[in-house]
Amino acid sequence: MKKIMEYLSIHNCVGIQVTLDGVEEKHNRSGPLRNGNHSFEIITHNINCFMQKIPFVIRCNYKLYNPQYK
Repeated sequence: MKKIMEYLSIHNCVGIQVTLDGVEEKHNRSGPLRNGNHSFEIITHNINCFMQKIPFVIRCNYKLYNPQYK
């Protein structure tokens, strides 16, 4: 993580955008990692780390509830 932050800083990265698919439960259901594990906690941890060095935009996707995705 530290190497990535240093690389982006050295190369004048002016900002990063991250998309979350709603609150933790909904995001984890729609955006799991390749191995099936939850991604929300990892993403929010990384956002907190990166925000110390690089401006961040957090975009949220909003969907009406769809029962087929229970």
